Amino acid sequence: MSGRVPVGVAVVLLALLVGCTSEDPPAGLPPSAPSTTETPTVTTTPAPTTPTATGAPTVPAEAQEQTPDGAAAFVRHYYVILEYSWSVMDSAPLRALGDCLSCNNLSETIDSVAADGDRLEGGDVTIRSVQPNAVASDGSTTVDTLVSSAEQRIVAPDGTTRQVLGEAQESLQFFFDLGWAGSTWTVTSIRIVE
Repeated sequence: MSGRVPVGVAVVLLALLVGCTSEDPPAGLPPSAPSTTETPTVTTTPAPTTPTATGAPTVPAEAQEQTPDGAAAFVRHYYVILEYSWSVMDSAPLRALGDCLSCNNLSETIDSVAADGDRLEGGDVTIRSVQPNAVASDGSTTVDTLVSSAEQRIVAPDGTTRQVLGEAQESLQFFFDLGWAGSTWTVTSIRIVE
């Protein structure tokens, strides 16, 4: 690969890290009632392969609204930033979107892989659905996502595979718990349904 890291790398690693955290236990049903907003199936938009003059992709306007649709757009943006952070091996853009145990584990993994001089290969992700819930009276919400992804690997500078992060997955379901912080969403927890 020529440096581009598909979102799938981060998605399978996200599944591994979320599945192993005590803060973000396997999820049952989300706490809020589902909204009536339907979100069409989408495929992630590739993030830049190198930093641009302006840096990481900015939060889209629709993701800055404290509505179910705004929350869904924010989670889609989270996946784009996850891909971007892996592609440039810089955890700062990802850290800016949330401070939860899984968020921090992903960021620390980016830093560790970069420090070792390794790269990530494989894994394309398709976001199959993004379903937001109603925004609660405290301003929080949960967004249910369903994704599929291919196998991902950590590859050493000499081209050898150091580690297979995970096999291809047809169906990975994550609940993103979001809070409203001033004028933007923030990730407070990521839970996987197993």
